[in-house]
Amino acid sequence: MNDVSVLIVEDERISAMALELILKQIGYTVSGRVDRCQDAVNHVKDHRPDVVLMDIRIKGNSDGIDAAREIRSFSDIPVIFITAHSDEETVDGVMEISQYSFLIKPVTKDEIQAAVEEAIVGRNK
Repeated sequence: MNDVSVLIVEDERISAMALELILKQIGYTVSGRVDRCQDAVNHVKDHRPDVVLMDIRIKGNSDGIDAAREIRSFSDIPVIFITAHSDEETVDGVMEISQYSFLIKPVTKDEIQAAVEEAIVGRNK
């Protein structure tokens, strides 16, 4: 599954760098790293990545769930949520938007690869 581009939406710099390293080790292209909702929406509009890895708690007045809702309003690009928060409210918000994976930090290389592959296959059905 080469030539897959992934946008990383993560406001913790170290976490974003770790995700980028993992994605590159798998063989994916990182189309960008952003840390705010509107930057994520704009990047998707401008660059059309294959998948978005979205943290839920990010900088700004909106969260990753809001950004995913906006992205879904104009695109079928899969959004995979990655978060340290697994409370019921967060999980419910994610499940109403994303039919793809919801990963709890810390994530492994295998979890990321499986989630991205599942999202790509699901989108192509």
